[in-house]
Amino acid sequence: MASISTNKRRRTAADTLHISDLPVGFIVNVSAYLPKPSRSILAVAFTSSSSSQNDDLMHRLSPISTAIISAYQWDTLDFEDVEKELANKLTDNDISAVLKRSINAHDMLKRLKLCGCINIIGHGLKPLQRSTVLELIDISLIGRHDNPSIHMKSNISEEDTVPILDSIISSDGCSLKYIQFPQKWKYISRETHPIAELKTRYNQQLNHRGFGCSKCNRNMNAQEWLNTVCWLIPASAMTA
Repeated sequence: MASISTNKRRRTAADTLHISDLPVGFIVNVSAYLPKPSRSILAVAFTSSSSSQNDDLMHRLSPISTAIISAYQWDTLDFEDVEKELANKLTDNDISAVLKRSINAHDMLKRLKLCGCINIIGHGLKPLQRSTVLELIDISLIGRHDNPSIHMKSNISEEDTVPILDSIISSDGCSLKYIQFPQKWKYISRETHPIAELKTRYNQQLNHRGFGCSKCNRNMNAQEWLNTVCWLIPASAMTA
């Protein structure tokens, strides 16, 4: 009797269905009900880890992951669309996997808003290095209806983030039009500070491109930019 019971348990375990056993089309249709960031995270969840020792974020897209990614446009990724509880738990590894192996953000993503992603440090944004398609990046971590004066715990690091933004700004064909920094970076005024230096370089780059105020279409000088909460919104930045 014991042998029969053991075999029965083994057969039951072997016959257990996994979500990946469902038809690909069914999973893709279900993913349509999820916000875009959640779809991209789902695609990552279906990837297989690579054995490569040189890139611990290397993933191989499974047929399910490929189908999910191929079914949608990935020009915008706004994490305010997901539950705050989920956004609060996301790490740099999660963000990097989404940007690099899931949606190929370097060549596709135009707008990225990391609202609520308070656990990221910044190195997860490396897949965006030297991107020439990115137009908007919001790393303030503040949502549309959040009070920016309320202190929000944030681990984001200027040492990790500034070099990535700098690589985008300095790229030939740069399309970046709008940067929203964390509130705590707004009041940095020391000229030799990395944030202040980045602001100056970006201001020069935008002036070279001829961008100005989104409302009156006049050029903004560096001082006006440094004193603005929502820095450098050119005339066409928020259209579409």
